[in-house]
Amino acid sequence: MRIEAVTVCVNYADFLERTVQENHALFSDWVIVTSKTDTATLKVCERHGLRPILCPYFTKGAATFDKGRAINLGLAHLTCTDWIIHIDADTALPKNFNHVMEQAEFSAENIYGMDRVNCPSYEEWEKYLLARATDWRLHYLITTPSNWSVGARISHADYGGWTPIGYFQMWNRASGITRYPVTNDSSAEHTDVLFGLQWPRCDRVLIPEMYAIHLESEEGRMGVNWEGRKSKPFGPEEHPHPHPHPHPHPHPPWPIPPHPYVH
Repeated sequence: MRIEAVTVCVNYADFLERTVQENHALFSDWVIVTSKTDTATLKVCERHGLRPILCPYFTKGAATFDKGRAINLGLAHLTCTDWIIHIDADTALPKNFNHVMEQAEFSAENIYGMDRVNCPSYEEWEKYLLARATDWRLHYLITTPSNWSVGARISHADYGGWTPIGYFQMWNRASGITRYPVTNDSSAEHTDVLFGLQWPRCDRVLIPEMYAIHLESEEGRMGVNWEGRKSKPFGPEEHPHPHPHPHPHPHPPWPIPPHPYVH
């Protein structure tokens, strides 16, 4: 089974630095679509052996962030011969992903999505990683940290109901669909929904055996970054130096006694 992935990452290098450690080994190939000015993302790609694709079309036309066009550019750099995944830079997949892919009977005619839980801070992410390493229940129980909220699903009554959205969408080349729709919307909000709606409702399938993890640097309103990054960096808190003075001890606290070997 060949699984290729595409991610659009502009000013999300702090999230990508963490999710690449969870996702990279799960994919046969993974391209990161970014901007030539986003040097932080380019450095993450260099450190982890990812292929960066430079996109000059993020603000083409009326769009302030044309995510669909960027995804299409990334797809053009993949072979797209088997399974294809679009995944956001702030989304981490579970460790049992490949096991589920091998055991479950996926149909090449379907598009697949999964639920996600919201990790509310970097500190919570570190606690989760530590607990995961020692939690034997993860072998057969599908659980989420008790204080993490489950992300909302999208359901359009006029289009049959639920559809997988852009943080994780998986489909197969056999479906004949290999491009995202390109719209003139001003943000990245609708493109992924339009993409999922290309499949009839009976072919939009939720994977119940696992959930994705959405990393958040702070509590904020839904869509806070749909028109560009606005949330604070995802990482350990920087604590001020305990000595505000640039020279903590400019003078010795007591007189220095003479050296015993100096006469």
